[in-house]
Order: sequence, then structure tokens, then C-alpha cells
Amino acid sequence: MKKVLLIDDDKVSNFLSSLIIKKTLKAEVVKECLDGQEGLDYLRSLVLENEIPDILFLDLNMPVLDGWQFLQEFILLDKKIQMPIYILTSSNYEGDLIKSKEFDVVKGYIVKPLSKELADSIFDQL
Repeated sequence: MKKVLLIDDDKVSNFLSSLIIKKTLKAEVVKECLDGQEGLDYLRSLVLENEIPDILFLDLNMPVLDGWQFLQEFILLDKKIQMPIYILTSSNYEGDLIKSKEFDVVKGYIVKPLSKELADSIFDQL
């Protein structure tokens, strides 16, 4: 696992998730974007460089472009961007979990905080 993208507006959560991701998934780079639009813009720039992240962790509740809006836009992006997306959110609302299953790109739904055990489980799935 070389590159991980974390899209979340919660800087404290990003800090903790980044530590776990770097330690457990052995990621060389954890790029943080603070909203869905920033994440989309970042991914669009990477298509040109052919430097797509290995995995993406996505929050649902963010300003500018929330996680659901991000997913709608993401599936319209160039097909060169293929990576597993894991929802990483504070929402334990069952409706959100059900809705996440409507997106083929979403491989899992995690209620914050990300733990070492969950990160290990994700690494095993990849």
C-alpha cells in the first residue's frame, strides 16, 4: 500500500486515522482533503500523472461537497480511477449504511474512529 486518500473535514479524526493507516497499512503517503470537492479536484489531477491512490476513506458529512455528492461525481470520472472506497463516518444511521451499498465502488462502511483491527481487516481484504 503506497498511497491512501482520506477525505474528511475533521482534522482531529484525520490525524488519528492517518497514524493508524501509516502504521497498519504501511502507507507511504496519506493525502488529506477537507471536503469532497477538494478530493475530486485532487483525483482529477492524478489521472494525468497516473498516480491513483490505492484506497480512499470517505466521510459523509462535509461542507462544499458531502460524501454522497462526491460518490455521485466520482462514478462519472474517467474509468482510469478505480480504487476501493471505504466510508469512514460518525454516522451510525442504518439508512446511510443501506445507501452506501447502492455504490459498487464502496467496499465497506466504518463508523469512526478507525481502529487498528479494522485497518488490519481492510488490509486483509485487499
